[in-house]
Amino acid sequence: MHQPAGKQVPFAQLLPVLEAQLDKDQAMQLEGLYIRLKSNVINKEEFVWYTRQLVGDHMLKMALQQRQV
Repeated sequence: MHQPAGKQVPFAQLLPVLEAQLDKDQAMQLEGLYIRLKSNVINKEEFVWYTRQLVGDHMLKMALQQRQV
């Protein structure tokens, strides 16, 4: 089974970090994705895929590093 490279960070802790870097429309899209995840409309893998498409790999990695410290 694949192990994450670092400490896992709950999505709820990543949202404020990511939203601070996004414009209003992107932040609203991210919130909508999180609501869909919590409502079981999409699964974790889909949430991560859509989030990566929305914010980009670099911003997502930076947010993870910031929360893991």
